[in-house]
Amino acid sequence: QSERESELDFIAFSDLGLAYRKLKKPVDAIAAYRQALNIKPHDVNTLYTLQYLYRGQGRYEDAYAAVREILNLQPEHSGARSLVPYLQRNVSGKNGG
Repeated sequence: QSERESELDFIAFSDLGLAYRKLKKPVDAIAAYRQALNIKPHDVNTLYTLQYLYRGQGRYEDAYAAVREILNLQPEHSGARSLVPYLQRNVSGKNGG
């Protein structure tokens, strides 16, 4: 598959994710964004959208993993940095600590 085809596939999955978000179908949106990340795993905007959807589903461990990945790629990402304390509280709270 050419780089152009990969980019088009990435855009298609991203657009599909957005459409599902607008239809209030977060589970389908998550699946579409994960497909987009299979093509471009280091896309910070997609990771950030994914963590938002995970938080909406109460999937704090998954959201925290996405935020950690964002910060590995962009340590100064202010949105991701601001979520760390919130996610740490929610993840540790669910694990009994």
